[in-house]
Amino acid sequence: MAKIKQFKDSPLAQKYLLPKHDNFYVARFLRARKYDVDQAVQMFVSTMEWKKEVDVEKIKETLPQNPNFQKLLDYWPSSLHWEEVPTTKDGSLVLLEALGRVDPALIGAFGMDILVQFHIYCMEKLESRYWETSEKLGYWPGFIMIEDLEGLGYHSFSSNVLKVVKELVRINQNYYPEMLRKMYILNVPSFFYMFWKGIQLWMEPRSVAKMELINGNATVISGKITEIFDLSVLPTRLCGSSTKDIPKGGLIGDHSSTFREPPQNKVDLSRGTKYEVKVPAKVGDNIFYEFKTAEFDVGFSITCIETKKSVRSYERVDGSKMVIEGSFNPDTDGTYLFTFDNTYSWTRGKTVHFNIYSGTEILKF
Repeated sequence: MAKIKQFKDSPLAQKYLLPKHDNFYVARFLRARKYDVDQAVQMFVSTMEWKKEVDVEKIKETLPQNPNFQKLLDYWPSSLHWEEVPTTKDGSLVLLEALGRVDPALIGAFGMDILVQFHIYCMEKLESRYWETSEKLGYWPGFIMIEDLEGLGYHSFSSNVLKVVKELVRINQNYYPEMLRKMYILNVPSFFYMFWKGIQLWMEPRSVAKMELINGNATVISGKITEIFDLSVLPTRLCGSSTKDIPKGGLIGDHSSTFREPPQNKVDLSRGTKYEVKVPAKVGDNIFYEFKTAEFDVGFSITCIETKKSVRSYERVDGSKMVIEGSFNPDTDGTYLFTFDNTYSWTRGKTVHFNIYSGTEILKF
């Protein structure tokens, strides 16, 4: 209480403190700055100034009138906008989200500015839930989030996507501190850990410590779920009994798939020919590939030259309607042969656009 009093007695803080800024609200800034009062006050002041600068009140008032707002509301796989938000047995808000259902083409379809404003609107909505919960319980227990990554593809992490993620993390961390109690991240694909290492650098250790990555679905933590949640408030996919669930997300417009990055390589396959790419790789590397044909199908395979082991067996795939993608972690050091095959066609040539990544680097051929 002494720290809270110091905070509230600060002449700098008093310029911005409102009657609704109760002890629980102040304590969030103190926790975020390890109870350093001066730093906590500075964070609070920066938050108030930022809210004025971006005109949060105007966003709350005018964004719902934007024609894209309702589309985002109907599309975004989240429970935040439910009239009755589920709670844990001890009163924490429960937010359900499924980023694995989000099409990366969302950025191109709506634009980064609208997505950032939509996020601010959502965080303000969450903060309004904060005031309601604090008043009801007499304290703020934090919210628990269940994030589902099922369906997340390597192509989800384009430079544009990462740019948006970095901005949203910055907003959450700097201007809406200490809202989260715990996050369970389900169905984590193996490649995600590579990106997670970088994403963590944008976050404070205190926030990262609240996040638990789970290699599987909700059944893996069914014991925790039963202990923490009333199963009647969770959908069946999360071991609950409720028939209510978040929006399905899915593809935006006519996009059936998109490249993670604009294709850097192109090959014109004459009829009856094939094209081979040799990629050196070591154990521990993460190799990702994506390709699309201008028209028709193409044969494709990946083989380790030294061991003759097939990484992806030969098959003819129709890459004209969607981006074909995949990834693998080499189990031996060597050279991996990517083959685009058109030897079976004596009437048609094929054009293939492709990227092959080693980690986050696009290899050029």
